[in-house]
Amino acid sequence: LNLAANYPQHRVSANATYRFGENRNETDGPLTLPQDSFNLDGEWGPSRQDIRHRFDASMTADLWLGFRVNGNARLQSAAPYTITTGVDANGDGVNNERQPEVARNSARGTRSSNLDLTLTWGFGVGDRPARTPPRGRVGAGVGGAPPRPTPLVRFELYAQANNVLNLVNLQGYSGVLTSPFFGRPTSAAQP
Repeated sequence: LNLAANYPQHRVSANATYRFGENRNETDGPLTLPQDSFNLDGEWGPSRQDIRHRFDASMTADLWLGFRVNGNARLQSAAPYTITTGVDANGDGVNNERQPEVARNSARGTRSSNLDLTLTWGFGVGDRPARTPPRGRVGAGVGGAPPRPTPLVRFELYAQANNVLNLVNLQGYSGVLTSPFFGRPTSAAQP
């Protein structure tokens, strides 16, 4: 679902996107082994990229004196992880066994959110020749006004801030039942 809005008189634009999805597979990668190499039936389940809900929004607006502001927000539901026993019960040398009722990637961490902002100041040098409007049209600009001149060369300086609200986005959840860190995050995304 996507919603876009433009207010060209003031050069403001906004965009919002919501995605609902499901991503399933039998492995988390070529180096991830199944708990039982002779029975892959229990491996079908959510992939590590199975993030059900994603919301992204952005807004750009021209301010004054050549300044422009841009904001990007992101919200998403939790990514899955697998709960394992931490014991090599079948003797294959890999500690990835799960309890019988536990499926692969059946646990979920916590949601994440982020807000980034950019402030840009720019100026142009020289003028690019304006295009001639097609015959029969009154003006080529907004509301019949003549189009704005386009600079031949444009320079921009910007200041960018990532995660401006300093939100803590936890990740890397431990799914090993025998670990003292079981069910707890082991890292966080960049502050």
